Amino acid sequence: MEAVCRGAVEAGGLTVGILPSSGPTEGYPNRWIRIPIFTGAGMARNVFNVLSATLCVAIGGGPGTLSEVALAMKAGVPVWCWHSWSIEPPRNTGFTMPVVIDTEEELLSRLEQELRRHSS
Repeated sequence: MEAVCRGAVEAGGLTVGILPSSGPTEGYPNRWIRIPIFTGAGMARNVFNVLSATLCVAIGGGPGTLSEVALAMKAGVPVWCWHSWSIEPPRNTGFTMPVVIDTEEELLSRLEQELRRHSS
């Protein structure tokens, strides 16, 4: 997450960290988080991440990322997966499946389109 936050700040963005701990510790959160939100909620903070989003982008990740993908699907929040989880639910569940993105160019293009859509 540090690399993502650094890239966002260097590009002029504002970073918000919805954090599992109840307060800072040495080196945490990373120095690129501009607005830290300490939840004290542990892994339950994934629900806050998903319900605060209009779009979830999963890049790589472990079980925590998978839980966020599943929570987003349940909440009806669109999910894009790049070098991340690829899952298929049972038939006739009505879930909108994550969009699997294969290239960095496609991911960046889709993100730019999404930003334009929400800016207007």
